[in-house]
Amino acid sequence: MSRIDEIKHSSHRHQLKLMRIETCYQCDGCKEQGLGSFYQCNNRRCGFHLHEECALASGSGSITHPFFKNCHFIFYNEESQSDTILEF
Repeated sequence: MSRIDEIKHSSHRHQLKLMRIETCYQCDGCKEQGLGSFYQCNNRRCGFHLHEECALASGSGSITHPFFKNCHFIFYNEESQSDTILEF
């Protein structure tokens, strides 16, 4: 897979830069912990991070995960107002 060093993501107002360092972070897309390469806001005070997979898959509107092969995870631009964590 060819890597894109800088992107503009629909869920964030600033440019995001690919960081190739081994560090822990929380993805602001799926809210899961991450380790390894990630996209980070160019404005470091912002603290916005996305998994590579979350950042690049959002154009399709959904992603799959190897642990949940029969599920599609949908990206939302706004936080849900309900307590629902997953929608099936």
